[in-house]
Amino acid sequence: MHLSVKLSLFTAFLLFSRTMQANELQLQLQLGLEHSDNLSILETETISERSDLARRLSAEFSYYWQPNPLVTVDAMYQYSQLHYQELTDYNLAMHSGFLDLSYAYQQWTLGLAPAYSKARLAGEDFLTHSQAGFYLARLVGTQSYLRASLTLSDKKLADLPERSARPVQLSADWYRFLSQRRFIQLRVQTGQERANDSAFDYRLVGARLRFSQRFSWLERQHRWQITGRAQYRPYRGELTELASARRDQHYGISAELNIGLWQQLSLVSQLDMARYRSNLDSADYRETRAALLLQASF
Repeated sequence: MHLSVKLSLFTAFLLFSRTMQANELQLQLQLGLEHSDNLSILETETISERSDLARRLSAEFSYYWQPNPLVTVDAMYQYSQLHYQELTDYNLAMHSGFLDLSYAYQQWTLGLAPAYSKARLAGEDFLTHSQAGFYLARLVGTQSYLRASLTLSDKKLADLPERSARPVQLSADWYRFLSQRRFIQLRVQTGQERANDSAFDYRLVGARLRFSQRFSWLERQHRWQITGRAQYRPYRGELTELASARRDQHYGISAELNIGLWQQLSLVSQLDMARYRSNLDSADYRETRAALLLQASF
């Protein structure tokens, strides 16, 4: 599980997935099953080396408001829950909130995007994550969208205060709209995380590439997308169990298929394969997750 809030949560969704009205409230509900072949928690590098099946549910409220042609407000609140059959110590409940305030100036868009999340693990306080994002974006022609952002975060782990940290991240996104139904997104990022214990300080360099396609079949609307990601993390602190400094590489590929069933109802299937490589044996592992969900959107 990777619990951190992502500031790019709404970007492609708002630009591509739907045509928003000037004042619109939406609700999305999901219920289904999720399976992991090696249940883990990335934030604490806790690895079960066991597989399990979870009941997964979520409710998301989103609100879009455009008080005038230059100002837009996007807000989102989400509650999500994972409840496992056997490994109940991994049961997760999380509240997340996101706000995006933007102002259009000539061909540029300036934005402020604060976010907050609070997670409970096995019924106990686990993680509190808050962040403030600042971005500058521009639509180039009719097919390309560029966005540069700075994200300042504060991450607090209830039972591991030495791993609580203050991450800083710079990122750049490029969206290429190949048609009204198809786009490519490329993200590059760099940053650092300074923890209370310097043994967990690291820098990061990463990239993500995504392709998304909407299509019609049997008079219904459907969507599929595939995403590849890679991240390199050289650690600054020294560990007594390593002869050299710690080095991690994270790789992953994920796919999602959304099949429209009836009006607001759809079936969502997800697959995520991750490889976490490290010269620290306890942080070197693989995990594959698969989910099948029933989704209702209003």
